[in-house]
Parts: sequence; structure tokens; C-alpha cells
Amino acid sequence: MYHLINRRLSKRQQMRWSINGAHYLLQARVELLDGKLEARFIDKYPHFR
Repeated sequence: MYHLINRRLSKRQQMRWSINGAHYLLQARVELLDGKLEARFIDKYPHFR
């Protein structure tokens, strides 16, 4: 995972993530791994699933 992030934030890449974009991606990834992502979606979008 860190390799992917470092690679996408590298200045040599044509397509790059912004620092904010990478931060939001990591937040979503952590919530997914913790099993909290679906609950957050349900709170925001009650008709999810």
C-alpha cells in the first residue's frame, strides 16, 4: 500500500494524487479495514444497500 501511495505522490508520475486526495483515500481505506466504512455510508445515505 505504501508503495502505491509513494508512487502516486511522486513528481515523476503523470497522474498524481493531491495531498488532500491521498489523505481522504487513506481515511476510507482505514475505515474499510476497521469495518466502519459501511456504517458511515449508511449514516450518510440511509438507503445504502
